[in-house]
Amino acid sequence: MPLNVPQKYQYAVTTSAVPPASGAVSTINSQTVTSLTPSTTYYIHVRSACGFDLSTYGDWSTISFVTAATALPPGMAEWTGVENSTWYNPANWKCGFIPGATTAVLIPSGKPFYPVIVFDITIKSLDVKPGASVTVNDGIKLTITSQ
Repeated sequence: MPLNVPQKYQYAVTTSAVPPASGAVSTINSQTVTSLTPSTTYYIHVRSACGFDLSTYGDWSTISFVTAATALPPGMAEWTGVENSTWYNPANWKCGFIPGATTAVLIPSGKPFYPVIVFDITIKSLDVKPGASVTVNDGIKLTITSQ
């Protein structure tokens, strides 16, 4: 006759490969993780309680994954300029979405960096707010298909 030993787990989702001192406690063997940042490496750390002693946990098991770049609503991209002035850096765009030919682009004011375009690009529209800027390097073509 099998013993019905209750299972208890600790888990944590972090951006560090080093397991935490402790984690959230659960008796459910599946969890939903929300509010993840696009294009970020996360580590899932899990460990279970040992045998009948539900206060002692075994070693952590860790796996890593990289979140996908999350698209904004179809056809929209907003500049954040949090990292540098590179147009093609996903970290400079809200939700990590780099604009393309069917994208309406918003460049708000008050950002630490503003985009510099160094390759030919095509976008649907461009809304540069007062106090913001976009630099297009010499010899580079910025094509706007509609405004």
